[in-house]
Amino acid sequence: MNLANDSEFEAPDSGSIRLELSFDGQTCSFALAPDETRAIAVGSLLGADLRIDRPGVAPVQFHIERENDQLWIVPAYDSGDLRVDAVRIRGPKRLDNRAVIEFCGLRVIAKVLHLSHAAEPSSCVGPQQTSSEAIRDRGKAFEERLLGAIEGAPTILPLNDGELPTTAFQRFVVP
Repeated sequence: MNLANDSEFEAPDSGSIRLELSFDGQTCSFALAPDETRAIAVGSLLGADLRIDRPGVAPVQFHIERENDQLWIVPAYDSGDLRVDAVRIRGPKRLDNRAVIEFCGLRVIAKVLHLSHAAEPSSCVGPQQTSSEAIRDRGKAFEERLLGAIEGAPTILPLNDGELPTTAFQRFVVP
């Protein structure tokens, strides 16, 4: 499929293209080199480049691909629910430098930047991008606050080497 024969658009050069997709406080940035062959998938699939885990979102709602010096949005299904800048699309459509993509009552903002130098690697930054260590630390802090709020809460002992702690049996009476 040759998508690049759109006479309205002239790309500034054959450098890298950076695509920024923003949704719900999360921004994902993708560097697409001139010889890029992969597509940027958006959907509820665990391996999607921009994962949107909301009711009604298909595993792959759409993908964005590079054809020469242009980026194209391609719907995964002909559901008629995908809109770009308020226009319903059923087939491939060239993305402008800024576009509002709407589907399933959701909105994704796309920004296309043409770069003449080598692009930085792709990245995602936002509330969903958290390391397991940070999650563990937040959980530990929450646990400490919760147990500190409960008067007379039992001490939680860490289990080492598969040993179980031994304590005297205590009877609790519910008032």
